[in-house]
Amino acid sequence: MSIDNFLKKINDHGGFATSNNYDIQFNLTTQVAAAVKPFYDAEVVKLLCDEAQLPNVGAVTGSIAGRYLGEGQVNYATMRQYSTFQLGWTLTADLMPLKFIQTWNDFIFGENHTGSFAGTSPESLRSTKTRLQKNRSTRLAYPDEYRCEIRITKAEIGPEKTQERAPITYIMENAWPSEIDAVPLSYGSTQLVKFTAQFQYQRHHVIMNDTNSQQFKRVKTLYSNGKYVGINAPRNGGSILAPGPGGDF
Repeated sequence: MSIDNFLKKINDHGGFATSNNYDIQFNLTTQVAAAVKPFYDAEVVKLLCDEAQLPNVGAVTGSIAGRYLGEGQVNYATMRQYSTFQLGWTLTADLMPLKFIQTWNDFIFGENHTGSFAGTSPESLRSTKTRLQKNRSTRLAYPDEYRCEIRITKAEIGPEKTQERAPITYIMENAWPSEIDAVPLSYGSTQLVKFTAQFQYQRHHVIMNDTNSQQFKRVKTLYSNGKYVGINAPRNGGSILAPGPGGDF
């Protein structure tokens, strides 16, 4: 295959996918939304999410042997197996994404926060009294209250918007933050603070979008029908092919 045909084949499928273009959406339950309200801004949480994973899925298998003479063990699928997925954030100075996930996790275990402490300095936090009793019991919320839907959409850039194409969306059903990874802090050179959280979920399903039907994917290409067009060829209206010297391309 020539390089021209290779580039045309890639262009016919919208170009190469990039890893830094995606969208995160949290569809919170009424109870979780009320609990995290002081620390949740949907737009900020979405913009600061700098790490996401399209979840994997495995298969639990059984096996059978001896069906036919000389045949060894044969595996077959019995059920799907879903593992955790990870989301990561770069933190602003008020640590809002961390507070959002921490409050969501606290809600699961009954440690509800009524709002933020009106402190003005580290000394005010060091001297404040705890608002939770030391001998408190742990009363868990019901799963229907804290499990929410999370959507991860793989997006691609278009001619007018940075997320104009969306080839696939993974919908995690009944998801919740099961682990908040340790946030490393250290003296030395100044670095941005990041944190990650692990989410468990019941199962996921996938919505696949046919982005090949979007006609603009064929616009602004240097190649057409396996031949070089050139950057000065007309883009809108008329033929996009321009013959070179002698009438050949």
